[in-house]
Amino acid sequence: MRARPAPETVDRTGGAERTGTLVLAACNVRRANALERTGPFTPPQSAPVLPLVAVDGRPVRLGAGMRVAVALAAGPHLVEVMDDHHYESRTVTVDEGGTARLWFGVGLLRSEPRLHLGSKEYAARSAQVDRRAEQIGAVVSLLVCVAGMALLYPRLDAHPAVPEHVPFLSVIALAVAAFWPVRALARALLRRRGPARVGAPDPQPVAPSADPAHEVMTVPRGAPMPPAAAAVRLSFRAEPKALKTIRIRTSVGGTGRKRTVPYFSNSPVDRLAAPEITVNGHSLPPRWATWWIPVRPGQVLLRVRLPGFVDGDRHPAPSATAELRLNVEAGQARHVECRYNVVELATARLRERPDRESEWQRVLREHRRLDRAVRRSRAPRLTLTALGAERIGAGDRASD
Repeated sequence: MRARPAPETVDRTGGAERTGTLVLAACNVRRANALERTGPFTPPQSAPVLPLVAVDGRPVRLGAGMRVAVALAAGPHLVEVMDDHHYESRTVTVDEGGTARLWFGVGLLRSEPRLHLGSKEYAARSAQVDRRAEQIGAVVSLLVCVAGMALLYPRLDAHPAVPEHVPFLSVIALAVAAFWPVRALARALLRRRGPARVGAPDPQPVAPSADPAHEVMTVPRGAPMPPAAAAVRLSFRAEPKALKTIRIRTSVGGTGRKRTVPYFSNSPVDRLAAPEITVNGHSLPPRWATWWIPVRPGQVLLRVRLPGFVDGDRHPAPSATAELRLNVEAGQARHVECRYNVVELATARLRERPDRESEWQRVLREHRRLDRAVRRSRAPRLTLTALGAERIGAGDRASD
């Protein structure tokens, strides 16, 4: 067996005397489609599309074996990961002379993305729900085909009004049609069971809250909800309708046949600055995460602002702001989802900064699909939506 290459080392100690090492590693990453045209950030055919990683706000490039070792000053450090315009972050403490490790994995679906940051086992579970749902859907589809051939096919074949090939095609169509709803149902049931619970990292305190007895925390997927008298759970998600427009029509796999496929890219120019969150006038540290915000029961005014794209030390336009007022009862946690439209944000930036074109914008423009993507992704730059309420202490966990 060929040995894994040693991770590349990046020095970010800044001359500190007390230092340690943080090893970052990726698993379950997306694979690049075989494109006819490639760009500076587009991997070769069949190569992984590596997530974009930043430590304390500074990008770090994964090297051989999808790993990198970062030499840092001893103490806490914020790690941010971006994949397909979705973000997750976690604070990792590096001990003097020690080595800390952080794995991250991504899900398979663009429409329902997941980023897991934590242990290797936890990161590897990021795609487990999708894979098991695919397997269940395939097995059920096969069973439907077998049952159809045994029960439906003889009756249709014996009917004089049914053409010759219709019975066989009807059974095949029924089996294929059964795959999609079964897969969706299996995914929902598996997600409710929470396969990411095993090895899920603990919630991390971030700031004091309006409730002196409980702190504001970030909650990884699958982790138990912290206690609170009342709370708001805030999650972030790229607008799915906008992401679905980032597609190109190209030949895949060298067959010469044209197909419309998703286009994935994690270029630095697409990185958004962390959101600024304000709850009843109280500001929280900027961070990409699922937030658990204890509040006093009653009216809550939630405000979220996206400063814009990261460009060195500046956050160039466009920014986006959304507000939501909601009532939170005692013993209740209100779930609020914040969606941001990456297509609209990048289009607005391109109007103001023609030199800051995203890689996916360039690729879609070359394939004559950029204008179509902009037209079809009409949605606000930023929205806040109250999804529902849940009782605190009922054993709920952050959505997987």
